[in-house]
Amino acid sequence: MTNDLYAIKELMTSCSEMGAANYAKSIQPKSDDMTQNEAFEKFGQGWVRSHVKNDLIRGYRKGPAKNSPIYYSKTELMTVRNAEKASRLGVFDDTKI
Repeated sequence: MTNDLYAIKELMTSCSEMGAANYAKSIQPKSDDMTQNEAFEKFGQGWVRSHVKNDLIRGYRKGPAKNSPIYYSKTELMTVRNAEKASRLGVFDDTKI
């Protein structure tokens, strides 16, 4: 029971961080940008690449050049991470999602 409560607490904390990031994005859109290297550091290179491959996350370039840095949305990354946590915890097991 204690482990379940801890996992739920962690999920709720992550969701509140995501809400704060969404609010910051609405006030200052540039605050949502995260370079690919930053995304790799925070979320893990394998995790980011696998979700890009599965079309759950999309990177974008701000410039027209091939070597322009790739950016990701912090809120999009956080949303996918939280969806995974919720799925792992079975939060939606008895729903029709």
